[in-house]
Parts: sequence; C-alpha cells; structure tokens
Amino acid sequence: MYRLLKLNNKNLFVRTIISNDTWNNVINGEIIKYYLKNKDDDINNYIGYINYRINTGQIGLIRVDERYRKLGIGKQMLTEAIEDLKNHNIKSVWGVTSENHYFWSNVYSKSFQYKNKLHKSVSGKILASFGF
Repeated sequence: MYRLLKLNNKNLFVRTIISNDTWNNVINGEIIKYYLKNKDDDINNYIGYINYRINTGQIGLIRVDERYRKLGIGKQMLTEAIEDLKNHNIKSVWGVTSENHYFWSNVYSKSFQYKNKLHKSVSGKILASFGF
C-alpha cells in the first residue's frame, strides 16, 4: 500500500508494511513505513524509514538518509507514528538511544522527557530512554 505525501513542495511515497511484533508476541503489532522518492522504488532505496510497535508505543528505529536530512522528513515520520499510536490508545510513546544522537536529542528537547526506567521489552546497555 502506497500513500502520497507532500512535504516542502516535494512528493514522497509512503509504503506501509504491517507485520507481527515478535518481541512482544502480538499479531500485526509492528508497523514499518518506508518513505520513497519514487513510487516504483524498491524499499531498500528508502530516503526515510520508521518502525514502531502499536501495543507498547515503542519507536523501534527511525532513519533518514543523510542526503535528505534537515528537510523535516524525520519530524514528519515521528509525527505520523505518534498520531497512529495515539489512535491505538497508546498513552506513552517512547524511543531508546544508545548514544548522544542528534535527532533524538533534538526530539527530546522539544517533545520528550527523560525516563530512567526502561520498558520491559528493552535489554542491553542503554544510555537514555525518551518518552512522554
């Protein structure tokens, strides 16, 4: 399924894939969105990518190709994911970063609060967790 997105006078195509959330054993619980320059582009040629889990509110991964950063694509991806999660009655949306990452630091300073306690599905060494 593709959707046309107009962003800063540019057309992007968003391909959404719904799959099982294997971390939390939820059927159709993970959403992956690929932001493409052309509708016929292979998903491996994405300019932006986000995945999130609709039962926990976790933003699993967000990435924008270096050539397309600072155009508002990351903000648009995150805004759409948060709205989708809210529509699934999620009360807390969160992400985890293991380094002082520019994007998450910027998002954190505008919209998120620092959380010391990590979600039960997160394991490993984590330096910061952000959510609201």
